[in-house]
Amino acid sequence: MLLALAIVWGGSFFFNEIAVREVPVFSVVVARVALAAISHGFAGIYGRRFRKMGISPMCTATGQVVASSVILLPVMVSVAQIGAAKA
Repeated sequence: MLLALAIVWGGSFFFNEIAVREVPVFSVVVARVALAAISHGFAGIYGRRFRKMGISPMCTATGQVVASSVILLPVMVSVAQIGAAKA
């Protein structure tokens, strides 16, 4: 579990470094804050429902991380394309 946390934590710094090179810093910050807000909103809405259905919190958290990644990827690609078109 600690190794997985280290990989995810370290990977976020790596990908942020790449994103900041390609996209303006403000865009990266806005995308991360928006992603966090959406993710926490879904967790707040659906977390209780999952618990009532008997789904473990670890499965819920894993799904939240995967969904956050899936949401963030198209946003960052589109922002990068817009930035490349302007350059």
